[in-house]
Amino acid sequence: MSSDHSSVDFLLACPLPEEWAAMASQLGHSFDPIDQLLPAKRGQIGKFQVVCVQVGKYQENAASSLQQVITTFEPRWVLIVGIAGGFPDGKFRHGDVIIASNVYGVVGKIIGGSFKRRPDQDWRPDRTLLEHAELIAKMSPEWVDNVGIAWPKPEEKRTPKVDSGYVVSINATVDDLNYPLVQDLRKGIPEADAIEMEGTGVGSAIRLTQSKQSIGALMIRGISDVPGLTSDGAGLGASEQRALWRHYAAGVAATFVRVFLTKLTLRGKFPDGMQEDTGDKVRVLPGGRVTRQILRPPNEELADREQGSLEVEVQRYMLLSGGNPAIGGLSETTHDINLAVVVTFRVSQPSQLQRVQVFIRGNWLDTLALPTYVISDVETHTVYFQIPKRLAIGEQKVCIRAWVGSRSFQSDMFTVAFAS
Repeated sequence: MSSDHSSVDFLLACPLPEEWAAMASQLGHSFDPIDQLLPAKRGQIGKFQVVCVQVGKYQENAASSLQQVITTFEPRWVLIVGIAGGFPDGKFRHGDVIIASNVYGVVGKIIGGSFKRRPDQDWRPDRTLLEHAELIAKMSPEWVDNVGIAWPKPEEKRTPKVDSGYVVSINATVDDLNYPLVQDLRKGIPEADAIEMEGTGVGSAIRLTQSKQSIGALMIRGISDVPGLTSDGAGLGASEQRALWRHYAAGVAATFVRVFLTKLTLRGKFPDGMQEDTGDKVRVLPGGRVTRQILRPPNEELADREQGSLEVEVQRYMLLSGGNPAIGGLSETTHDINLAVVVTFRVSQPSQLQRVQVFIRGNWLDTLALPTYVISDVETHTVYFQIPKRLAIGEQKVCIRAWVGSRSFQSDMFTVAFAS
């Protein structure tokens, strides 16, 4: 049986609490995964399963946190989402969003009174993610309509832009552009558009992970500060104005990430052909039953010869240790949900029913027990799932899939209302 720690498509890594809160609020069907060391929220954006984790401030915290979270959730991609500072002579201003096309690490040697930077910790993002993000930014200017946060300076309101650019990653907050180290960096990387504090650590964690699994990363940040460029509003002090911009920048970056993932056409870890929702709602109460002809054959060529249908019945039961949930074993302590699925298959040749699973809240759950069934012609069988009570809450999107021989049958996603 899967758990809250089953793999995801995207890990959304946010360093600061405000960044995490902004990103977590964009998730659909979200819930708190259990046994996590760091603040985390699992959910869905578009067709992708995602987990949003607060990885901490500064390079070392981000690197160590990311290693732990990647091991737990095995994401295919990582997005670093949050805020960054711009430069007064750069192309980004307060409230804009930068997609990092290059990340420059600040490592090197101090010699002759100056800092000589070395490229050992530089990294480039996943090219596929970068290309798609740049295209969506250009082709979907309406994304800004989804920003639900007020512009901090109403008297100077403008439309925030999103574009790719070069990002410097340093383990310090930069407020003084005249500091010698910062001046050396500006001379060595004159094309830099923004600066932040976790990218090098993230890059290090990604490179190590790539030695054992395929994983890519992309950084998307909202511009909250531009050292040397005033952002004070009438009647507001610098610290208060900065707080407003930080809140807006975190929100605008999270909004673009949601639009980006919603429109992204890459293939995620959802099974082939799964639809996010049919729009139907199936209200199944204890003792009730609904029949849906929605198990699809594996391909169109088999449509006339092979097909499946299913019935779904939800029962509240108490599982007795060693008892059979199919007949409603009793216990005074366990209160889970018994999901009974009646599957009917018509096949062209005798085939064994190999496996049946249900998808709920980001988890694929296997049957409690599946006897050996060999299906000949048309046969009906009942299988049972134990749905943890924490998952069977209210209306949940559900999908059923089954393997018969070497072929798979799968339903569209539909909504089941679990009775309380």
